[in-house]
Amino acid sequence: MLLVRRLDSIPDPERAFVHIYGGSQNAFWLDSSAAGERGRFSFMGDSEGPLAAVITYDVGAGELRIERRGAVEAQSPDDPRVPEPGEPPRLDEAPAAAAAATLRSGS
Repeated sequence: MLLVRRLDSIPDPERAFVHIYGGSQNAFWLDSSAAGERGRFSFMGDSEGPLAAVITYDVGAGELRIERRGAVEAQSPDDPRVPEPGEPPRLDEAPAAAAAATLRSGS
């Protein structure tokens, strides 16, 4: 569900982020560097929603780790479910394999 309301004033983005997500272990703030109309959006959030996942990648081990709702799935590049670079993910793949394919292709 998305709740929207119009504000009478523009809040300070940093203060809003700290107020809403300051206590979160996995908060993020993606701010556009584009100028003009396309640069007006920022995305703030954390890993606390019902569809949230925390995705980490260990470069040394080559391991992708996805944690969601307390369950952890880890995959190495040798996992047969992980497509080669340039190969599109298959619809029947595990979510970690699809994410690994994206990481490996640089997309």
